[in-house]
Formats: sequence, structure tokens, C-alpha cells
Amino acid sequence: MHGTKCAIRCEDGKYHNGRECEPCHRSCATCAGGGVDACINCTQGYLMEDGRCVQSCSTGYYLDHSPESGYKSCKRCDASCLDCSGQGDRNCTICPSGYNLDSGVCVVGTVCKDGE
Repeated sequence: MHGTKCAIRCEDGKYHNGRECEPCHRSCATCAGGGVDACINCTQGYLMEDGRCVQSCSTGYYLDHSPESGYKSCKRCDASCLDCSGQGDRNCTICPSGYNLDSGVCVVGTVCKDGE
């Protein structure tokens, strides 16, 4: 039952295409459709990143293994960073053009400490 209607339920690793159950993309453990962007959960060795399963996090994302999600995933870096090592604006590893990296924070490039 799905609400007040009977719905076809496919086994893990498959989705219903309207007629029958078909396999998910190979990177998806469960999915809502056949494409790489339709993953709900990823298979072993893949990480969830914006609804798709990847083998490693893309630039602009960091590896998150917080217990609340139950699995490892890639989360988007803070908007102030081009790339990062963790959550927030104090974990930047690469800054946008015109900014300098100062102890994990991207600061306007015209502000320098003494001796820099």
C-alpha cells in the first residue's frame, strides 16, 4: 500500500518504469529511475553527491561521514571556498580569484599580514 493505493514495489537495485522493474544504474543501491542522477542510496565504494553516486568528491565538495546520514556523502563547500576539507568557511583549501587563503579562511587579496 502506498497511501490508499496499491503500488508495485521493486527489490533493491531496481525501479518500476511503469510496466516492470528494471535495474538501477550500477552505482545506485536504490533508485527512483534508471539514470545516474536517480540514485537514492549508493552501492559500496560510491558516495552520494547532489543526487548522483560518485567514486570521489568533486572540486567544491568535501567528504562527510556524519552519523545522521548513515553513509558517506559529498557535501558542497561553503560559498566562500572553491574547494575545502570540511564544513563551514574556516575549512577552505582553495579560494576564488582575488582572495587569499589565511588559516583556512578566504580573505580579500588586498589584505595581507605583516611580512606577507
